[in-house]
Amino acid sequence: MNYFEYYGLPISLVIDGGLLKRSYINKSRLFHPDFHMEKSEAEREEVLKQASYNNKAYKTLKSDETRLRYVLELHDALGEEGTQTLPQEFLIEMMDINERIMEMQMSENQEEEKAVLAEVESFNASLYTDVKSIYDNYDYERVKLEELEILKEFFFKRKYLRRIKENLNKFAPEL
Repeated sequence: MNYFEYYGLPISLVIDGGLLKRSYINKSRLFHPDFHMEKSEAEREEVLKQASYNNKAYKTLKSDETRLRYVLELHDALGEEGTQTLPQEFLIEMMDINERIMEMQMSENQEEEKAVLAEVESFNASLYTDVKSIYDNYDYERVKLEELEILKEFFFKRKYLRRIKENLNKFAPEL
């Protein structure tokens, strides 16, 4: 059973966060270990497994990024870790940003730090604009292979940008 089925939700990239949270809380109450102290060891172990599954399912589905990754995994669309390639144009733009970050580390220019962060944020927003139609209208049963490829590329580009932001925040945490 996948996480969506577990919560009685359709497989989707866009979900009702309130409904997800209510389902999670209901399952949390059902599988809380304190309510099963009088049960057998095997039953308590099963409750702990269910509670762990509930926590993992919720953590995965509540975040747009982890939910997208999970849906792509359901389609077996990600391939092996480290074998993904991104378009050359994207990589060149990211190389330019990384070079600017290295230069910033030498100069400690806060205005440049803010400018780079704004550029990364803008780039991240434009990525979503490019896939919005596919993302918002995703249908697990009818999704096309080329749409999955676009979503996969979107996922890896955002992952790349997230790493850049993390590096930038390590260097300039006050931003």
